[in-house]
Amino acid sequence: WEQRTSGLAVGGQVSSAVENRTAAVARAENELEEARAALEKSDTGGRPVARTRLEQAERRLDRERRALSNAEFLASLATEIAEHDARLKEVQRNVDHASKDLLRL
Repeated sequence: WEQRTSGLAVGGQVSSAVENRTAAVARAENELEEARAALEKSDTGGRPVARTRLEQAERRLDRERRALSNAEFLASLATEIAEHDARLKEVQRNVDHASKDLLRL
């Protein structure tokens, strides 16, 4: 039971990480759009600051997209591990039953 509940906790953490990263990407996309709008509206004197803000927003969006990709990859690994674990437990149950059957002979 403990292994199953800890597996669920890990699965929940991975799922939560994907959700958090997805939200972070959305925020970074909004920040990038705001920076683009600010650059378009800025006068000549404010352009360097607006351009810097735009570059920072682009870098942040790239980082957040990579983090989301990593979280999705980890989620797929967690799912695969859970599936393998379930199959392993089934094999173990079969081995246990076969061992008991052999002992009865």
